[in-house]
Amino acid sequence: MNELQNLTPRAHKVLELAGKEAARLNSRSVVAVHLLLGLIELGDNGVAQNVLRKAGLSAEVVRAHFEGLIGTGARQDYSEAIPYAPIIRWVLVRAGKEASNL
Repeated sequence: MNELQNLTPRAHKVLELAGKEAARLNSRSVVAVHLLLGLIELGDNGVAQNVLRKAGLSAEVVRAHFEGLIGTGARQDYSEAIPYAPIIRWVLVRAGKEASNL
């Protein structure tokens, strides 16, 4: 996705972590929940972690909640990158275009 080259290294790291979350849950595509889990996984100094702390939640509680909601799919072979869901792809393309305008 060339449109994403203008995203920050931090944003690329979130996308990488989201893909890992999707693979861990045996999902067929990266969806919004995986992006949220990727943001949470980013670490203690991330915005998502700060929001969770202020809400009195832990990353583990949020992760368990979403895993309970979406469950895990059948085991899959991920020899290639997991694709983004259409709406996520659209959002990422828009974000890349906006980033190039900065």
